[in-house]
Amino acid sequence: MPAQKRRIFYWLLRARGQATKSLERYTAKHGIDGEIQKAARRFAAMLRQGGGKDANRLATEVDQICSSLPQQDDEDEPGELKAAPTPSAAGDQLVLVPLKDLLGMQPADAASDTTVCGPDRYAMLAHFPLASAHVFLTRLLEEKIQAVKWGTDLDAFAAGQAILGLDTCPRSMVLMAAMERNMASLLGPSLDYNDEPFWKSRSTLHGIVSRLGREPVSLNRALLFDLILYLAMQPHDTFPHGAKLSDESDSSLLETVGNFTDDRSLTEGERFVLTLWRLARVLGPHLGTTPPDIALLTRWIGDRAKYFLVPGECWSDAMNVDIAALPRTEQDRWVAVLRHALTATGARPSAKWLKTGRELVTKLGEEAFRQAMENWRPRVGSGRSHTIAKDPRGIGDTIHDENANVLRGFLWLLPLLERRDGAARVAAAVAFSAYRKVPGVGPRAVKVGNAAVYALSEMVGPEAMGQLAMLKVRVRFGTAQKEVEKAFDAAARELQLPREEIEELSVPDCGLTAAWAMRRSNQANL
Repeated sequence: MPAQKRRIFYWLLRARGQATKSLERYTAKHGIDGEIQKAARRFAAMLRQGGGKDANRLATEVDQICSSLPQQDDEDEPGELKAAPTPSAAGDQLVLVPLKDLLGMQPADAASDTTVCGPDRYAMLAHFPLASAHVFLTRLLEEKIQAVKWGTDLDAFAAGQAILGLDTCPRSMVLMAAMERNMASLLGPSLDYNDEPFWKSRSTLHGIVSRLGREPVSLNRALLFDLILYLAMQPHDTFPHGAKLSDESDSSLLETVGNFTDDRSLTEGERFVLTLWRLARVLGPHLGTTPPDIALLTRWIGDRAKYFLVPGECWSDAMNVDIAALPRTEQDRWVAVLRHALTATGARPSAKWLKTGRELVTKLGEEAFRQAMENWRPRVGSGRSHTIAKDPRGIGDTIHDENANVLRGFLWLLPLLERRDGAARVAAAVAFSAYRKVPGVGPRAVKVGNAAVYALSEMVGPEAMGQLAMLKVRVRFGTAQKEVEKAFDAAARELQLPREEIEELSVPDCGLTAAWAMRRSNQANL
């Protein structure tokens, strides 16, 4: 990208709100072509990497502007429909072994003999194909940890200059070695900050990967898929400022994979790796649209997958599959509901928001919405649907922020249904799941839990009050307790009853009330 365009691009990133509005006005008047779409998609990706609720919301708006280009129907996709690939062998069997073991891509005892090398205490396998590249990398790490400014770029070190001066093929091998060691550090034990050489060397591996990833890459087929596997397990929002290839290298990588697919068909393991890579590239809710790179990967994988929400969570995966199986007109109705639910960003819905939501659910069909909530409810508590290498301890079990907005919107809509049997149970189950604590993080999604309590407070009836009472006993999280107290107060005002009486009514009767009523009825008939 020329320097002037780069400056304009980063100015747009800083003025992101104005830039999004300008893009919306321009495309409304002139439409959108492939070149603008490519730049806009990159802009949306960088917004998400920057983090923040507003940035994610704006990124979704940009994605939807990009979706105005004609979309190819699934029926028009060439090739035979294939089943989703299962974990199978791919790449070099001696590269990224711990990660492949974790994913079930090869037997756990496929390789075991190791030698510890470098200040990062990397366990290198015997007969390792990247052994010579690791020699370069070890020298660089030893030089970096001894420097006053140990985090400085590679150019500041003799070993780094030597690596950058290598031809493309050997330099690519050093990149793979750095990825291998960085992955080992992510899957290994936590950093010991009393051991300075150890934590310094491990902490700098990410920067080395990022720097070498900006250079041209040349690898054989096996190592190419190992590189893709590494990228697939490092979603872009994990490391906002790197740990991924440059745009030029990324395009080149896609082109190289395309050459392989033209030459011979992909193996099951290679399709599995591409599936993980596609998953990592879906940074926001596509609402049924498909960016060009995702469409390309989907064509190679052959499963015709379609994304409405961010995949990787059991409930969003189920939703993506279920909506994709519907006729196009029904998909469009669901997309309208999802787009509205994505705007559920406040603590409580406005009257205008509820009015629009009611109209959209009516068009969709209340029974379809209620049944869908019933089907997806148990999956919300199941957490992630795939392993993330950066997060072997399970910290990634939180709910994606924009998926959480949709869940919150769905919960706000539940009390509007005319037929609400089971709705209180759905809301309570989601609340239990959302308030569940994740080690090192806290509750999975506080805003979703609060929305569920709000929904129960709006339903008011005995079933809803009973579910609130159970939440009060079972969820000890402070914010949850406050929300439950607010819900009981709101119910007391609605029913014009004392608060103590509301809590009394909410105590579960375990079926005794119905049994007593039946007994009285039988006695009356005698």
